Amino acid sequence: VRDDGTYLAVRVGPEALLAGAPVPAPVERKVAVIVDTSRSSLESRALELALLRTTLGELGPRDRFAILASDVAVTPASEGFTTAGPAALAAATAFIDGIEPDGATDLGAALTAAAALHPTDVIYVGDGIPSWGVRDPAALAELATDVGAPIHAALLGKGASTELWAGLTGASGGRAMIVRRAIDADRFALAATHLDGVRRLRNARLTAATGVVYPSTATTLLEGDELTALIHTPAGAAPPTAVTLTGDVDGAPVSQEVTL
Repeated sequence: VRDDGTYLAVRVGPEALLAGAPVPAPVERKVAVIVDTSRSSLESRALELALLRTTLGELGPRDRFAILASDVAVTPASEGFTTAGPAALAAATAFIDGIEPDGATDLGAALTAAAALHPTDVIYVGDGIPSWGVRDPAALAELATDVGAPIHAALLGKGASTELWAGLTGASGGRAMIVRRAIDADRFALAATHLDGVRRLRNARLTAATGVVYPSTATTLLEGDELTALIHTPAGAAPPTAVTLTGDVDGAPVSQEVTL
């Protein structure tokens, strides 16, 4: 309790909403990988290439991927998808390494190009800051929805922030992660490529009748996850006595009220 009001930390899990939901069957993945090759990617190029190698190395022999180099335009490494394997991994890394970072970042064009491939998953690697084309968060969210697949974002560089991407990925069933070190790259690669057979609550949000909840953006909660939220109630107002966890499971909206 402070002069400006009451701060309340709340932790909730998705188990009650996931109970009874079928376990997703493994699928042969078609992964669209968007790699930032704009001028801003220059400072994190070494980590970007390492993360690309690590992530592609986690794909199975039945998985396929497509590399999309993204700045003001989108340049595919090849036509369609390539079967994962050591040779394909080396070729993809060499393709990105051979591009001189330049230009601005058109995230809208990148998401549109990824959607045109009809992927089962999308992986984004870059600072995540739109500097060209569509820059409005709501418009970018619509483009992310049009992709129709989970989007996972590895955010690199000094200006990297999850402020925009938390909502884009959370609504799709994916996640956004700040990557600073090689161990972060390993964690991201595992999280983005090994979710087969895991039930998840997409577009998860926590709301309260009174007060302001942080974070307010959507997220994805997997089985065993826990969402920690902070609720600020202004001075003179009573803190909430319950919160509501909402989201969707396999496209069906679900809701749970949690008494505090």
